[in-house]
Amino acid sequence: MKIVSTIFDGRISACNVLMEISIKDYVEVARNILQKNEFQRKKVKRTATVYSLLRSDLKKGCTIPPIVLALGGDILDSIKISEESSFSENQINKLFTANNLIILDGLQRTYNLIEAVEEFKVEDEADFDKFASKKLRIELYIGINRLGILYRMLTLNTGQTPMSTRHQIEILYSDYYQHTKNGITLFRQIDEKSIKEIGQYQFDDVIEGFNAYIERDETGIDRIDILDNIKNLEKLSEENSAQDIFDDFITIYNQLVVYLDALSDKWVFNGDMSHPYGKNILAIFSKPQTLAAFGAAIGEIKENPYIKGFNSISDFRALIDKIQLGGTAEDTWEKLLKRMDEVRDKAKKIGIEQRAFLKSFFRVLLQSDMDSFLNISKSIELGFNRYKSQRW
Repeated sequence: MKIVSTIFDGRISACNVLMEISIKDYVEVARNILQKNEFQRKKVKRTATVYSLLRSDLKKGCTIPPIVLALGGDILDSIKISEESSFSENQINKLFTANNLIILDGLQRTYNLIEAVEEFKVEDEADFDKFASKKLRIELYIGINRLGILYRMLTLNTGQTPMSTRHQIEILYSDYYQHTKNGITLFRQIDEKSIKEIGQYQFDDVIEGFNAYIERDETGIDRIDILDNIKNLEKLSEENSAQDIFDDFITIYNQLVVYLDALSDKWVFNGDMSHPYGKNILAIFSKPQTLAAFGAAIGEIKENPYIKGFNSISDFRALIDKIQLGGTAEDTWEKLLKRMDEVRDKAKKIGIEQRAFLKSFFRVLLQSDMDSFLNISKSIELGFNRYKSQRW
């Protein structure tokens, strides 16, 4: 491994280290990078002929554009970077392990490098060592935080097969569900665990809520249009890159749920309704519709130039303990369930309409220029009337 240059990236406060590494050494690490992340995209099949030519060219010694990697996982928070930062080859060697690395750009090149190595071993064993010792250029981002990684993923992956924002978030935060943080535990579908207490969420549902915040869109449609990526870049560029906005999002949302449960004195619905949206705070607020509605609502509030004081997700934290029910817990939450029932009865696509109403509810609850500001009961009615005027 040889370091060629180190440049400070002022946009994301990270160092970009350009280095050279042998094909053999990169492939050994890359195999494990791909294996450790179940969300990583698979090899693109529809351009098999093109990639077959690439493998053939690689065996003949062609050069390819640098593969872009970033240090990820727990090591993200342990490295502090400044414009004067520099790294030795020994330091880079210690950091250059599969557990620490994320592929930002060059995934398909990586797959084809691995296949080329395997093919060459069989086809020309005598010259294999010469081929495997050829140099690749690697750009390694050091000190980049998760928002910076997401930003760079979007800037680098705007080709013919860009990843959706949701997919990139899944890759980036795939380590988050491996432990409990701030009293929050995330489960994967493969875990087959049901949500039993406040602070537990399905990883996919939280991703959906966070994606709704990034896109300002509660519908949950998984779009991969290049223009959508560009729009998301504009939104991300306005965020504070020193903060982990995913962590802020789920932490603040969970604080809201904990507060509402306590404010409602552990309310449980005992009424007569055939399809109640949820029978307690846990059931209502652990649903993906609610998470997505909350994400889209605070994203829109933050983006509105006429609403002051919201520069980041964390600015909503100060509002949580000021929220009031506006009536008894029974009356307030049963009112929400009845309105949700009306939405269900009129909807052609229930989930989409539920999200739309709930986003309207969160908007008028958390938007300071509304008469229903921080009053749940008033927000249910005003939010429903606004939703109805727009959708019915």
